[in-house]
Amino acid sequence: MGYTDYLIRILAPLSVYDLTENSYSRAELEAMGKALDECCSEIEILERECTVPTAEDYGLSMYEKLLPRHYAIAVHTRRKAIISMLSVNNSCFTQELLNKTLSGCGEPTTVRETGEASQVMVDFTEVNGRPVNYVQLERWVENMLPCHLETVYNYEVIESQNT
Repeated sequence: MGYTDYLIRILAPLSVYDLTENSYSRAELEAMGKALDECCSEIEILERECTVPTAEDYGLSMYEKLLPRHYAIAVHTRRKAIISMLSVNNSCFTQELLNKTLSGCGEPTTVRETGEASQVMVDFTEVNGRPVNYVQLERWVENMLPCHLETVYNYEVIESQNT
């Protein structure tokens, strides 16, 4: 139901307005209802774009301008990357927090300890071999991880389960 119908429904019981089909009062309500419908549709778009979990277009782009570059393309991975970047906590660096931070690069990524002092292994978990944009991804990862950690990358070829 649009605002025209709503306005007519709430004003009809007053019996003050002539709400017949070609009346001045009805035309005025139809004009106001149309304007309210347009405002409502614009507000719905603004509301959607204001929060990361529902944003689809310029809302995501505006967040991305504020945050370090990531390489996600699909809307759901862009959302996930932004959410992970907004949750970065620079005061502690547990493996769990590092993994959460690295999810902001746009590729499924994990970090794990190698057993060597101050060294971590970064895996792009769903990429077969090196990602196409591995140079940018490595630069991004190194900007996000604590600078005292040596970063080693694992680009193993994922074996197909069909072979």
